[in-house]
Amino acid sequence: QIVYMRELLGSNLFETTKAKLPLILGKDIGGQPILADLSKMPHLLVAGTTGSGKSVAVNTMLMSLLYRLPPEKCRMIMIDP
Repeated sequence: QIVYMRELLGSNLFETTKAKLPLILGKDIGGQPILADLSKMPHLLVAGTTGSGKSVAVNTMLMSLLYRLPPEKCRMIMIDP
C-alpha cells in the first residue's frame, strides 16, 4: 500500500506531537502514523538491501524535520560511505 507523506504531515499526531525532532516513519499495520523523536536517538543507522527504500525513508525523515523546524534549528551531519 502506498503511504502519502502529505497525509502523515497533516495527521493529528504529527501536528500535536511534543517531540523536539519529530520523524515521520510511516504507518503501522492498523493505518496509524508512526513517529519517532530524533532527539531521543541522535545516532541512526538506516540499512537494507538495494531497492528496499532506504533513500525514500531518509528523504521522508528529513522532510518531516524541515516541515516542522526553521533552518536555524535544523542542523545535522549525514555520512554515506
